[in-house]
Amino acid sequence: MRAAEATVREAISRDVSTTLTADDKRDDLKRFLTSSLLKSFNKGARDFDGDPFTGSQEPEYFVIRSLSSIQQAPSRVDVTVHFGNSTVPDLQPVIRYEMTAVGDRWQMDNIVYVTDKQNLRQTLNRKH
Repeated sequence: MRAAEATVREAISRDVSTTLTADDKRDDLKRFLTSSLLKSFNKGARDFDGDPFTGSQEPEYFVIRSLSSIQQAPSRVDVTVHFGNSTVPDLQPVIRYEMTAVGDRWQMDNIVYVTDKQNLRQTLNRKH
């Protein structure tokens, strides 16, 4: 579980960085999302208005307030993050990262925006 939590912390830390290039962000999608979720993202990204890791248009203002995890299966860990926002104190989203073991690392197989009652995979796969 700690490795899955560390992956989430690293992804968020990189995501809120203001120094990453567009290429860095694309590489992070490949690194942190499962191939299945990445494929859905590449197909439906135009329908998703925001940053996939935070569900926000301004991820640089997000700060981790707390993080917890639950082992759902040997190769599945749900990591729930309670965020704060450095510019809007009342904005405190909760996001659950559904992590899957892929080889010797953990990747996000879905991102659930608990506060908004939405999830990335469902949003990307929505038919128009």
